[in-house]
Amino acid sequence: MMKIRVVLVLCATFLFSSCFTACPFNNSLKPDNEIFGNFEALHFEGTYSDDDYIIASALHPAQIQVWKRTNKNTVEESAELIRVYSFEKGEFNKEGTRNIWPMSVAMLHGNIWICGEGVQKNFMRLNMATGELKFLKLDCTPSSVFVVPKEEDGIGTLWIATRSAQGVGIAIRMLDDDGNIIRRYNVKHDDLNVMLQTMYYCKEDETYNFLADSYNYFSSSSNTADQYFKYISLSASLDYEVTSISYNDVYTHKTKQDVLSELPNEFFASLSIRPSSTFSKAKFISSSVISSDPYIRKSFMYKVN
Repeated sequence: MMKIRVVLVLCATFLFSSCFTACPFNNSLKPDNEIFGNFEALHFEGTYSDDDYIIASALHPAQIQVWKRTNKNTVEESAELIRVYSFEKGEFNKEGTRNIWPMSVAMLHGNIWICGEGVQKNFMRLNMATGELKFLKLDCTPSSVFVVPKEEDGIGTLWIATRSAQGVGIAIRMLDDDGNIIRRYNVKHDDLNVMLQTMYYCKEDETYNFLADSYNYFSSSSNTADQYFKYISLSASLDYEVTSISYNDVYTHKTKQDVLSELPNEFFASLSIRPSSTFSKAKFISSSVISSDPYIRKSFMYKVN
């Protein structure tokens, strides 16, 4: 029985450990913004560029690491660790360790943007140059943060999104460098039980595009008709379009014959979205399937439109 575990890749965010003990959500505790303050300023040598740095987040220990690229060679890229931001406060009375877990992080224009869970769900901006940690209040509670680099949309933009709620949808916002809302999208669609995972900008039609997966476990042994992806396209006019893509559409019988036939019964699959070229409106899901024993890697493209 073939079983597929689907993993959607988040750029530059790595989970060092998936096991952690949650801080009790006790309303009598002080809010997180009264416990966690600013960090030491980080001095950058020369002209700062986001492309020179990599950030990585961990849940246990709760921290964010900053790495500086020392070699940008695409074959043997290297980097050195220059700063660790700890979001643990040691023992806190009888409540155990007081943490904020960085669930989703992104870097843009020298700021690290964090969706973190502690006593509350928090959205924060960490200015690396000054060390200021600012807790931001929005009209929604984001669970994911994304960055579209300047190389793609010409300006570099920051996006946040909530988890979907049945009958309510997903709140998606574009923010400026101060955390102010520039665009608001409230995406509603039938059966929108998904979480946004990856995004890109299409220059040809000037749309921002997200790929979301359902909360289901993807397995050929279950009813794959109930398993799906959602492709969400946002326009500058604040319109949106949602395309439902079933598991069976992506992993068709032909795909399994041509691409997956060499794989064992269990393997991992990563998914991302991208245009066919810089000047094309055609959009694709790119999938790579990997097994470890024996090591096999296969890739294929699925055309969305």
